[in-house]
Amino acid sequence: MNKALITVVTLIVVIGILYYAYTTLMPNYSATSSSPLPQTASVPPESPSPESSQYASPSATASPSADMNPSAQSTNITISNFSFNPATLTIPAGTEVTFTNNDSVTHTVTGTNLDSGDIAPGDSYKHVFTDPGTYGYNCSIHPNMKGTIIIQ
Repeated sequence: MNKALITVVTLIVVIGILYYAYTTLMPNYSATSSSPLPQTASVPPESPSPESSQYASPSATASPSADMNPSAQSTNITISNFSFNPATLTIPAGTEVTFTNNDSVTHTVTGTNLDSGDIAPGDSYKHVFTDPGTYGYNCSIHPNMKGTIIIQ
């Protein structure tokens, strides 16, 4: 009887810890959501262009560039729990995508015209997608990790 009670209490504690870890590590998780993964990625605001740096000379004039183009966009894909999030991303041509490895192991982003090399935990890889089409990619170290980027 004592052994069964200890087993039940241990099981309840383990389930509680797993639930807490899952909801804490997955910020987009919602108990009412049918899927814990978001369907689209948000586009963060652009970073300042190098021309606006405090080191630019007063007489310098900025030439048009992707950094100054208001339609240029960037977005993020996180790598965590051995998956790409979001797994499918639709973006306009010219968008810079940053892949950030939030796992505790090294991953890659590998596909057609896409080769990040090793991305260590905490590191990132950036790529600008210019040609419309559908591009599949995976982690060459963990081939079951797959993602798709649709360029419009």
